[in-house]
Amino acid sequence: MRKSVLLLILILVSSCQKDNDEVMDKLFECTVESISFISDVSADVTFKISLGDIQKFYTINDTLVTDKAGGYTIGNDLVHIDKWTEIDASNATFDFYYGENLEYFCYEVFSAIPTHIHENFEGSAIKVESGKAVGKWKIRKIKMLPPNNKYTTE
Repeated sequence: MRKSVLLLILILVSSCQKDNDEVMDKLFECTVESISFISDVSADVTFKISLGDIQKFYTINDTLVTDKAGGYTIGNDLVHIDKWTEIDASNATFDFYYGENLEYFCYEVFSAIPTHIHENFEGSAIKVESGKAVGKWKIRKIKMLPPNNKYTTE
């Protein structure tokens, strides 16, 4: 009888652990949705954060710093944009790098998120007409950049 009770408890604990693991294994994704260049010193970045079926959008407005090579850093090491090239008035290409401080941003959005990484990518952008005098760009990933291809400030 005692073995049966212990076996039942073990099965219940294992089944609860499996359910919990399945919840944590749901797709978690933190991606950049759009970038708006507000002025020479300010930008908005909108992130789409998904955990399973839940999607949240968060926009930050932060400082925009242009480096000597023409790249951009937004916020206190939140994101970096390199090789921004406007092909025409409504299309651009670039390399996108998540900054080291973005991790803290993600943890503020979801208090309990699975361990994840932000993958740098080569991207394209389409200018969105918003009726404002703001350069808002909808971001699309083209391909992931190699993990060892990290952004370095000059």
